[in-house]
Amino acid sequence: MNAEQLLKLQAYVDGELSRWRAGRVQRRIANDPEAQQVVAELQTTKRFLAGNEVERSLPEDPQFYWSRIRQALAAADLKQEAAEMPALSWRRILAPLAGVAMAVFLAIAGFKWAPSSAIDESFRHIAEIENLSEDTDSVSFRSASENMFVVWIHDKTGAIESDADFMDDEDFSAQ
Repeated sequence: MNAEQLLKLQAYVDGELSRWRAGRVQRRIANDPEAQQVVAELQTTKRFLAGNEVERSLPEDPQFYWSRIRQALAAADLKQEAAEMPALSWRRILAPLAGVAMAVFLAIAGFKWAPSSAIDESFRHIAEIENLSEDTDSVSFRSASENMFVVWIHDKTGAIESDADFMDDEDFSAQ
């Protein structure tokens, strides 16, 4: 006899089967001597335990124990949530950052691969003036349409002296 058949016989002795299943088990017991022996042993054991079982009363109300069980389950759930919380907090931070990073990437990619006709004409020729020192001056010019970049560097002091010499020459020639 296998374990499943033994469990069905025990459920029959304990009164846990429906009428239909109990009728099927009764027919099996009537035709199987081994099943009759197992049922007899189970009924004897049940009567012995029922007659000799020590009754114990709880010092507190049974509801108290059920409430403690519920509290223990709730505490276990909180511990599990706390263990999962660091992963969730990182997700809460990384998800918006990933969205911002994607938006920045798409904006940069859109500007980089945008057709040149989409760029405003006023931004095609940009001149930058930088003052490298007090004595020199520079002007840079870039033209994307002409594919050209020019930097003009000149000496401020030399230009002033030559202008002064020029002015001096004019002054002398006027006299």
